[in-house]
Amino acid sequence: MAKFKEGDVVELKSGGPPMTIDEVIVDGLQEIMYKCQWFTAQKHLKHKTFHENQLRRYIKPKGRRP
Repeated sequence: MAKFKEGDVVELKSGGPPMTIDEVIVDGLQEIMYKCQWFTAQKHLKHKTFHENQLRRYIKPKGRRP
């Protein structure tokens, strides 16, 4: 069973920008992969496929109080 679903926001466990799950891919060996998309600082849309073990759910940092 997939840990994430389309539309979920995730990030790499090693760090990086928030990414949106665009597609959940299950191969013949029941390996779960996720096609993710995100925008760079220059506003370019990027996508790449990641293994489930590379991702974690993104938690938006809480803002600081003035």
